[in-house]
Amino acid sequence: MKICFLNSFFSPDNRGGAEMIVNSLAVFLTRQGHDVVVICTALDGHHVSETVTAEGAEIIVHRLASHNIAPYGQIGSVAPILKPLWHIRDMFNGTQAREVTALVSALAPDLIWTHNLKGLSYTVLRHLKATKIPIYSHIHDIQFAVPSGLLNLEKVDSFNLVHFVYRQIIKTVLPQTGVQWIFPSRWLLAFYQTYGLFKHDVQVSPNPLPTINLAPSLKVANRRVNVYYAGQLEEHKGLSDLLTVASENWFEQKADLFIAGEGSRRALVTKLANRCGHISYLGLLPLARLVNELRNNADLVIVPSRCLENQPTIISLALALKIPVLASASGGIPEMIGETNGLLFKPGSVDDLRRQLQITLSMDLTAYKKNIVCPNPTSDEYLAKLFKTLP
Repeated sequence: MKICFLNSFFSPDNRGGAEMIVNSLAVFLTRQGHDVVVICTALDGHHVSETVTAEGAEIIVHRLASHNIAPYGQIGSVAPILKPLWHIRDMFNGTQAREVTALVSALAPDLIWTHNLKGLSYTVLRHLKATKIPIYSHIHDIQFAVPSGLLNLEKVDSFNLVHFVYRQIIKTVLPQTGVQWIFPSRWLLAFYQTYGLFKHDVQVSPNPLPTINLAPSLKVANRRVNVYYAGQLEEHKGLSDLLTVASENWFEQKADLFIAGEGSRRALVTKLANRCGHISYLGLLPLARLVNELRNNADLVIVPSRCLENQPTIISLALALKIPVLASASGGIPEMIGETNGLLFKPGSVDDLRRQLQITLSMDLTAYKKNIVCPNPTSDEYLAKLFKTLP
């Protein structure tokens, strides 16, 4: 089968969980003998078609030119006053949508599989629907309800006129039928349906695990517990809450904190790591190195996010490796933790984070591993379920 993936970025331009999932699926399907092609944005805004070798699989990638103020990969350089115009143009970018559709029509795939559409125009789905080719559309986050895709929990119940207008526009931009919508969590589907979105042709399928060695950790916890944070070094990820607790004497006496990732708070993390012997900064680790680091050294993974989360990849990795997780009860995270995979705390509450972390560090984490059940399927299991819905 010939499959065409659409996503904002593709390897080696890996930005987050969506790119990891697209990369893993493209590699797995290629290894299974399928003909895979990827359409994405070009970081420099210039069209290029190339063959990318990802995990030993050769995949044809078309990186498209930008028909906007700047390419999506350079949106950080756009003046704040112009960013709203960039997003409006991106939503209704008919030129971009027609270019994508013309390329897809020329490729003539058996299946179109879209993921993040930022930079490729939100109207592209309506154009692609006209090709009569079956379409899967994987929804990774709340980007179709909140323009930035980011919403802090304390603002969830607050009325926002911009968000309200944006959602009304989205209802007119996205096709109501003719697309199979895929949601990784029940929470994310319910979140959108609260606003009257995605009422038809929907299914919930937890994200597949990466196509790398995820043999469970055999590490036995010592008296000092190795706690790992891996993600964006940003305020909305709850990093300051974690650092506040980790800097306290009781934590220093019981645990070591290892931080992996990049972001605007890197300088603060580096400063603390240089000052505190029990805090280490590992930098941004490639996936394979991160997995090996967790497998060999981690006793506990912590996810202290203050914003709405769907299905954080770091939790999937930890549970696949049989590593307990302490996480904020945000969005779809409670679905992943369940009764056996770790503990939850109130998002944004340093007191509750401290309380639950003290409880966790007093547990027998080695024994706790035995009951962990990862909710995420392998790529093989994921695709077997998904392909049953093909016409």
